Amino acid sequence: MGIYKNGDFMTPKEKRAKRAADNEALAVASGQAPGTKEDGLQGSLRAGIEERVAKRLKRKLRLKELEALDKAAGRKKFKLLSVRRAKQVLWEIVSEIVKTRDRRYRLVCVTCLERPVEVACHIIPKSESLNTAFDLDNIYGGCSHCNRMELRYRGKWARIIFPQIFGQKKIAMLNERSKIKVDWDRVDFAEKIAQARILLDNMKGVGKKIAPSRLEASSAVPAPSPAAESDGRVKPSIGEP
Repeated sequence: MGIYKNGDFMTPKEKRAKRAADNEALAVASGQAPGTKEDGLQGSLRAGIEERVAKRLKRKLRLKELEALDKAAGRKKFKLLSVRRAKQVLWEIVSEIVKTRDRRYRLVCVTCLERPVEVACHIIPKSESLNTAFDLDNIYGGCSHCNRMELRYRGKWARIIFPQIFGQKKIAMLNERSKIKVDWDRVDFAEKIAQARILLDNMKGVGKKIAPSRLEASSAVPAPSPAAESDGRVKPSIGEP
C-alpha cells in the first residue's frame, strides 16, 4: 500500500530509502561521514531499546534464581506477587524472624521488661521509610501494650525512650538509613521474601540450610546497652507524660 508524502505517491520502500538519504545528508551537513553514525534521535531510540532488553534479561535471570531457591527449600511453584501483597507477606515473615530472635535473647518485652514478646515493633515507623520498614536492626520484639503506647505517644518515645533503650548511636544510624530512598519492584520484593524465608528456616532449624545473603548481616540481636537491665537499668515510663 502506498503513502502520499507532500502530494507525491511513495511506497513504504521508497519512504525508507528517502529517510536514509535524508539522514546521510544531515550527517554530511554536520561534518560527519555519511552512514558512519546515526543521528541523535535514532541513537537515543537504539540506546533505550538496548537498555530495556538488558533489564528484561536481568529480570529473567533473577526470577530463575528465585525459582531455584524455592525449589531447594522444598516449596511449591514460585509465584510472583503484586507489590501490595508482597509487602504483607514480607512483613509476616520478618515479624516472625524478630519475635523468634528476641525470644531467644529475652523472654519479655524490651521496653517494659514485664510482658512477654507478642508483636514486632518499629523504632523508625514503617510508614516513614521503605528502606527501614523491613530492616531487622529497626525492628524489635515487644508487647502489644507498649506497641499501642508507642503509637499514641510517638514523640516521647522517639525523643526519650528509644535513645535510652537502644542508644543515641543506633538511633542516629537508623535515621540516616531512613533517608535513603528506594523503589522496589515485584522482583525485588520476591528476592527479599526468599531471603527472609531462608533466614527464618535456618533460625528454626527447618529444611535445608541455605545462606540467607543480605538479610543475615542485619539479623544479629542488638547488644545490650551499658544501661542494661542486669546493670540496674531503670525502666522507662511509657505512660502519658
